[in-house]
Amino acid sequence: MSLRFLERILGKCPLCNAEDSIVPAREDGSFSRVKCEACGNVWNDYFSELIFPEKKKGNKLTLVSLKISQHSVMVDSPRLGEIPHARLIVSILNAALITRFKLRVCLATEGGVEGKWNGEYIELRNTDSQIGLCDDHGYECTRLACQEILGWYWELLKILFFEELSVGNMKLGRGAILKLSNDPAGKEKAGVLLALALQKKTGSENFAAAVSETLTKAGANPFSGPYLAGLSDKDIARIFVHPPL
Repeated sequence: MSLRFLERILGKCPLCNAEDSIVPAREDGSFSRVKCEACGNVWNDYFSELIFPEKKKGNKLTLVSLKISQHSVMVDSPRLGEIPHARLIVSILNAALITRFKLRVCLATEGGVEGKWNGEYIELRNTDSQIGLCDDHGYECTRLACQEILGWYWELLKILFFEELSVGNMKLGRGAILKLSNDPAGKEKAGVLLALALQKKTGSENFAAAVSETLTKAGANPFSGPYLAGLSDKDIARIFVHPPL
């Protein structure tokens, strides 16, 4: 599997107000040149000519970049700290993998999932600064079961962050989860969007309910629960740092 990117800028085009319409307009493989699919305008440098000046005007534009390789899948942009309710998202996505592929929580500091699938031992760790997973045994050339899991995760990331999210008559646009407020109301909406993404991926409302059950069970385990999304600084201090004498 060769390295692949999917890239798009979310937000309103400053010229025609079309929503989430700005895409790569490149011939050399770089993302710097972009265009609006609706009005056709081109910007030669997406950051200096578009995102930065529009931010000063109050028009927030967000670069979304998804990356997949033979050994990893991730949201390359925005970074983890820029995504609302990122730990919830990571936890639910990993709970989905545990449910679908009969895995368990990985007890590495980074957290993630591990187990056996199709006769192959799997250890996929959360990436440090992005939402994503990396094969901790990537030195092995042929890991088809691992690539199957990463491919399934890739499709879920596309639904959640990149593609038009629609289930039945409900149309929520692209990357709706990136546009949420970082408060309890936004967190509740994030849970709904994640459930809809799982339903779209599997075609089953029951699967989202099963993932919720997996998440509840994992969270109720004081030993393994914190590892689902990776240990926070507080978790590390609590678990590994001895109290002063």
